Amino acid sequence: MTNTFRMIEMGDRAQMRDMAGEVYAYFRGIAGNGDIAATERERDDFADLSLGDDPLCNCLLALNGDRIVGYMAYYYGTFDTDRAFYIAGLFVREKARGQGLGRQFMDLAYGLAEKRRAQRIVWQVWVENDPALRFYEGLGAEYIPEEKLMTIRL
Repeated sequence: MTNTFRMIEMGDRAQMRDMAGEVYAYFRGIAGNGDIAATERERDDFADLSLGDDPLCNCLLALNGDRIVGYMAYYYGTFDTDRAFYIAGLFVREKARGQGLGRQFMDLAYGLAEKRRAQRIVWQVWVENDPALRFYEGLGAEYIPEEKLMTIRL
């Protein structure tokens, strides 16, 4: 069956909650905490990022039939003085990897960015996520060593 892409809808919430468990397990596994399951709150928060009256970002889904097999969350902003397309998250379920979905998501990101006249696409990759680093470097992405990610936990 061929994969299709579409924007997230309210009816996707349950599947997004399920996929949140896989997303958290993937990143916790890289960190050596793979046995810590996603909490109900984490699953709800993840599912609601792009849903409801005041979503934080847009979300494009990859589907195989009716099953969500990946997502790309994104928003628009600025990077220095450039218009920017920010990828907030990109994940492909393990069973769907190796089918070109990551590349298809990035191609869609290029198109969405160009449509809004963005001059760059920006995203974060965890330094421990070697498969993602190799994938993005293979697309020609550049690491910005002069930048430091800053955060304040609320």
